Amino acid sequence: MARGQTFFDFGKYSFASWARRGLANEIPQNGNALVRATLPLSITLNEEVLPTQTIELIGPADIASITRSAIVRTEPLHRDYNVEWNFLPYIEFYDEDFAWRYTPDAPDNNGNLRPWLALVVLKENEFSELPSRRGALPVIRLQTDALPPSAEAHLWAHMHTGEHAGVTELDKILIQIAENFPKDPDGFTCRLLSPRRLEQQTMYHAFLVPSYESGRLAGLGEDFSKIPARQAAWTDTNRPTTLDFPAYFRWSFATTDVSFEDLLSKMKATSANTNVGIRDMDTSQPGYIKADGSAPVSPTAPFSILGLEGALRTPSTKSTEYTVNGVSDGFQKDVAALLNLYDEASSTTTPQYSAAKMDGDPILTIPLYGHPYANPKATPTIPDPPVIKRDGKNWYSVINFDPRNRVAAGLGTQVVQKNQEALMQSAWIQLQYLQQARNNIAAVGTILDKMNIRLKDETLMPAEDFVSIARGTLSRVKNDNTTILKQMTLSSIPNALINSATRRMIRSNGNLSNRLNIVNPATSTTVLKQINTNFTANNSAVLLKNRTKFINIIKLPIFVFDPPNLTPTQRAFYAAFNDLMKRIPKPPSSLPVIRPFDFKSVKQIIFAAAGTTAMQFYKAQIVLPALQASVISKPPAEVIGQPVFFEPLYKHLRQLDKEWLLPNLHLIENNTITLLETNAPFINAYMLGANQELGREMLWREYPADLSTTFFRNFWEPADGNLPPQYFDIDPIQKWLNLPAPARQSSGGASKVVLTLRGDLLKKFPNTVIFMAELKRNNRGELQPPAETDFLFPSFKAELPPDLQFMGFEVSASEVKREKPNGKSWYFILMEPVGEARFGLDADFRPNGTTYSRNDLAWTHLKNPELPNFITATNKPNMGTITISNEDKKLWGKDAAAMAALLFQQPFAVIIKASDLLAT
Repeated sequence: MARGQTFFDFGKYSFASWARRGLANEIPQNGNALVRATLPLSITLNEEVLPTQTIELIGPADIASITRSAIVRTEPLHRDYNVEWNFLPYIEFYDEDFAWRYTPDAPDNNGNLRPWLALVVLKENEFSELPSRRGALPVIRLQTDALPPSAEAHLWAHMHTGEHAGVTELDKILIQIAENFPKDPDGFTCRLLSPRRLEQQTMYHAFLVPSYESGRLAGLGEDFSKIPARQAAWTDTNRPTTLDFPAYFRWSFATTDVSFEDLLSKMKATSANTNVGIRDMDTSQPGYIKADGSAPVSPTAPFSILGLEGALRTPSTKSTEYTVNGVSDGFQKDVAALLNLYDEASSTTTPQYSAAKMDGDPILTIPLYGHPYANPKATPTIPDPPVIKRDGKNWYSVINFDPRNRVAAGLGTQVVQKNQEALMQSAWIQLQYLQQARNNIAAVGTILDKMNIRLKDETLMPAEDFVSIARGTLSRVKNDNTTILKQMTLSSIPNALINSATRRMIRSNGNLSNRLNIVNPATSTTVLKQINTNFTANNSAVLLKNRTKFINIIKLPIFVFDPPNLTPTQRAFYAAFNDLMKRIPKPPSSLPVIRPFDFKSVKQIIFAAAGTTAMQFYKAQIVLPALQASVISKPPAEVIGQPVFFEPLYKHLRQLDKEWLLPNLHLIENNTITLLETNAPFINAYMLGANQELGREMLWREYPADLSTTFFRNFWEPADGNLPPQYFDIDPIQKWLNLPAPARQSSGGASKVVLTLRGDLLKKFPNTVIFMAELKRNNRGELQPPAETDFLFPSFKAELPPDLQFMGFEVSASEVKREKPNGKSWYFILMEPVGEARFGLDADFRPNGTTYSRNDLAWTHLKNPELPNFITATNKPNMGTITISNEDKKLWGKDAAAMAALLFQQPFAVIIKASDLLAT
């Protein structure tokens, strides 16, 4: 298991220490003005220099409040009570220069500028709320030891952008920021941080307050007329015990006792105990009354023991086999006798639903699983017992004669029986919508039938008109190894001539048709026909004659050659006409071969490409909600209600008992990451039992359903939360029930790996990013970042409260074991969610090898006896014998941009080789 904090490149930020616009940039250093910053202003009017005037700039004392729309976001969010304690709170503003806009001072000699605002984060016992004047700002009285160093206020406001990630040299970054800030200010973010170190499991309140004394007094409604403009709201020495502040904005949050990095680092990657997923089951007797009416004999030692598996098991789990003198000749023999009780000759009963006869009296026997799907319109076909091995003749036999599968199918039956009222209520509701859908399909079919008649009738829909309305298909339909669109390009018909705008110009009684003297009826179709007939090399006289006529027509006032004055319709015709003129040669040049366009043949070709009829083509595009795809292909009269249920059935299974989902789950230790796999035989049998029992319930309640429908197809929950058909766990049962076991495995029943986590990680951080990737190592043994195509995200998920989480992938255990020829192997990556920028230090120092970077800095490296609750410029990180780069050492406390870069936190990740999770 390896850490991956800097393994993935999620983008780079460029930070600037401050930004300001306008006259404020002319504020002199060390000014002595009162309240507001002042500037001398000289004006020249008509070459006369007027006396210099001193102007005052708006400052903190002039700000009565801050609108909520000026604030973009806060970190953490308001009332977030699951905050990681090792990060720094901050607030972001919409305007990029907002934090320095009203600062009544100039940058100091080191280029640092104090913001006019400060973010103060306080515990509940560090402040009290005071009454405020009507309509004025809220007022708090805080303990001054909870205030950060005043002299370092400039370090905690910065501006960042992600637009200059390709630039690495600092000078170039600063130049680009300076050039682009005025051009695209929306590409920049203004952020104000709090340097306070948060404590675990503590409630905090964050306040946005003025950092200058004039702003503080003005907000309190006190006199500020004698206050120097540059005076800070608090000092680092001789502070009073308490101090009152107006609050422009506030929010609250609470911290937890752990961080994401803490929890993920505690997780141990290991292979699962091979007893996980399987437990013993005695199969000495089926437990039913025997077919001859005798009671079963109590089993005696030695017992026939089979391993009863659950929906999940380890990839190393060994399925037990039948014994020669045990189950194969005992259990299966009794089951076969009980199944043979079905009265195949009865026409008054429905034997496929467990009605049987013995001695002339109807009795109930054990279920015959799968008959509605294996042979839905015939009398029951009793399958032959499979051979001793579990991979029998077909799934129909295996499900009925393998005691493990009969248990799973019985569980599916119980789930439906337990939830039958809710399921049937949903089915009846769906029926109303499905019957309406049936009527809609019938109506659409009628409309399409009539449309088909009109499209085929040459008198109602000439081929020229049909090609025009079907022009979107011309580039998709081929004729003689080329598309129809290409054939039109080589013909006498310009492509633009059949678009809707041009056809409006050449419609019946339009300007063009009237002036061409086209024979009656004058329609756009006849215009196309005349152009198609006359504008060819076979009739040069007509071509040249009409060319002159076209040129004369285009000179009409309605077609002025001034594009700005043309309407969209006129412009479309002009484009078509111009295209046509390029095709007509000027005398005395030789006439090229310009072929006519066979509209009638093209119409037939499009019909053929769409199917036997246009109706079938359009009908195939119909998608109705809550209707299975197979329904669309049926004639409307056969469409009855076919309800479907998307709820994942594993949830009902765990309600019966968690051990059915994962036997011996207690053997999975806390805070472990391990690998399991789905148990396809169990899931198939369970889903079969649930589907068949729902069909039985529908038959009992006279619900008009096709009982060979697969009502449930989802055992697991889709990982992305999307409903089917994006994801299904089983194919329709008819497709796989009679398949041999190996064929079933290759047709969608193969087991898939399931990453299993036990611990508090996903409970505390449910948005953890989990995926697989194919990675390989370079010559130095370092893992290389994956290509975009090498990622694989979970397809399904499940959970067993309170602490077991399962993420399933479309990969088999054999693929995980296999070393690929390209040197790549499958790895699991568990990563902190990638979102907005976060700042802070690691909760604990967790070295990963011998190379360290700024991202390895932890709170344990800061030991400040004077200000233990704050990050300060003078308290540089002390890593003992471990060192970071000299550049990073020089950056600490230099300016706001440097501190932002040092404290910026990359998402934490753990990378695990998938094959390491398999037992050896």
